[in-house]
Amino acid sequence: MVDVRTRPSGPSAPVSSVATNTLWVDEGRYVWVSAINAKGTAAECWAWRDQTNVRLRPTTVPMDQFETGYRLADEQEYRRAAQIIAALRGAGVDVSPMRPLLEYAKKS
Repeated sequence: MVDVRTRPSGPSAPVSSVATNTLWVDEGRYVWVSAINAKGTAAECWAWRDQTNVRLRPTTVPMDQFETGYRLADEQEYRRAAQIIAALRGAGVDVSPMRPLLEYAKKS
């Protein structure tokens, strides 16, 4: 798991662990960070829920929302998310932005 800590410039800037190729969770929803915009104010993500009809949805999440609404996934959540993505790939869905996540499916 990648956990890069950065401190944006400014006297009261918070420490953030939001980085590309990290998995976050929120109320049963998985959010994979695939990119961070140039200003560091928002993350381009793929989101999905652990349910029967899984749909990947591209979404943009403001960085401050990670501080209040999400938490970094634990090892078990990484493995479960990877299993879902591997199943989607097997069904022909393009999951290329989440290729690093598939490494966790191999460990299961």
